[in-house]
Amino acid sequence: MGWSRQSLLLLWFSKFHFKMAEYLKIFLTNLGGTTVGVLGLGLLCKTWISALVTEGIKAEYGEVLEILKARLLNDAKIQDKRVAALVSLHVLLIDMMPARESEDQDWEDAVMIVGFDISKHQASLQTFDKEFGILLPESVRSMLSEARNAANDANIPQSIGSIEDVRGNMIRKGSFARKMVDALMEARQELEKDVFGRTVAVK
Repeated sequence: MGWSRQSLLLLWFSKFHFKMAEYLKIFLTNLGGTTVGVLGLGLLCKTWISALVTEGIKAEYGEVLEILKARLLNDAKIQDKRVAALVSLHVLLIDMMPARESEDQDWEDAVMIVGFDISKHQASLQTFDKEFGILLPESVRSMLSEARNAANDANIPQSIGSIEDVRGNMIRKGSFARKMVDALMEARQELEKDVFGRTVAVK
């Protein structure tokens, strides 16, 4: 950390006053003062100036130390919130994915089922964003935004007039559900990197 203007001024004044103390000692000697008295006065001046400079520097760096301590405490609180967000996001993904009902059920089938309840998932994402969004890294917020947009688009009302329309809307919601889930998984991985320095969860 570099010297501030205040510290440099204090240092300059200290050197200046040390010189002044020396000049004062010579002056008093020339006036006929005793050597012991002059030396005592010079020592007193130097001691007073040293105390002044020391207290000034301690006050300044004490203030800097308090600022750094406050920042560290704030960073710790943010990190705690991010850990809570990671846990919440992991639980959200687990609750979102359906239980496997047969050996033939694959990932695409699971995502299609997620699409059936995408209105509920949309509400869950909004709640999550309100609680944690502002505290998360930019990359995570971006992925969560993609997930919310996919859920929002899936819930845009469609004209349903036939069985084919119903089937087409189901496929459409399933497509948006996949985008939502993929974005949430990427967000979880990014948040794991921020919290742990590496990814730990698996699909």
